[in-house]
Amino acid sequence: MLTKLSLFGAIGVINTAVDWGIFWLLGTVWNKAHGFVWFAKAFSYGCAVCSSFILNSRLTFAKERFILLNRQRGSALLLFARFVSVGSLCLVVNSAMYASVRGTAYWDWFGLLAATATSFALGFFLNQRWTYAVREPYVE
Repeated sequence: MLTKLSLFGAIGVINTAVDWGIFWLLGTVWNKAHGFVWFAKAFSYGCAVCSSFILNSRLTFAKERFILLNRQRGSALLLFARFVSVGSLCLVVNSAMYASVRGTAYWDWFGLLAATATSFALGFFLNQRWTYAVREPYVE
């Protein structure tokens, strides 16, 4: 579990860079971004979720992904839908956390850190327990 958490965390650092980079870029090139913080944060976070799915499916949860797609005859689309569902919930939590704790500035370090930490913990827990959970087949 510690290895998975570490790998999930390392991928999270990459995806945080994607999230924060796109968020910063939007605020830099779009002069009205300050008035649309929810949209900018949702868009940047959504891009990071797509990156996260690819990396975590191939690295962190590769064994579970293999089992779910092969042995248990799971659907890749179902796996993606579950991951996006978790990501969507985390998006709401991330955006709400940022909007509620940030100061008056568009870019607020404390808000970004709080939002990222909260959505990281929730995302790991839900993805491990639901998205990539390998259920043993029923044996009589």
